[in-house]
Amino acid sequence: MSVMSTHTHEEGCAEYCTCAPPPVYSRTPSGSGSRQSRYDAREAAASGRRRRPRLERTPRSRASEVAWPDDAPSRAKLLTYSFEGKLAYVPAASSHEEALEAALAAFPSLSYVRRERIRLHIRFLNPDTDAQSLVEVAVSPEAWSELVGDLPPYNIVHISAPKRRTLTISAMARLLLFSSKARSRGRALKGRRRDVDEQLPW
Repeated sequence: MSVMSTHTHEEGCAEYCTCAPPPVYSRTPSGSGSRQSRYDAREAAASGRRRRPRLERTPRSRASEVAWPDDAPSRAKLLTYSFEGKLAYVPAASSHEEALEAALAAFPSLSYVRRERIRLHIRFLNPDTDAQSLVEVAVSPEAWSELVGDLPPYNIVHISAPKRRTLTISAMARLLLFSSKARSRGRALKGRRRDVDEQLPW
């Protein structure tokens, strides 16, 4: 008796028959909600996070008015003038004389100050100190044309002027007239005192 006779057809077919392909068993259970699929999803997300490159953060300046001559992106077309707590956007002038003209147009109170007394200042980071502090540097007329090309856009230019105002022609005329009247009155008073002294019996 053969081996096939001791088993049923289904058992023999299951063991020896090649009429049907053998079943394929998957290592991971099917279904999106299974524990294995959730584990695979977490692993894929974790690997994606590991491979994602880190974005470099650009350092921000401590103050918006700090000038950075070395890494200025482009030539400034507009600058910010500051005087007596007021701000004004002014076109960047190529010469110091044009910069003063723009300052006088932006702040009419500067018209009473002599031009040679008006000073333009720019604040820079002080490299000598450990803590990055600001230092205010006055810009000379000769250095303005070289410096303005390296200023970043909207950089703040501080304007300083003395509190003393120059006298106009009309004010000087009134002062001279007052002084001449005071002199004439003083002379008249002296003359009266002499007359009174002569009349008094001593």
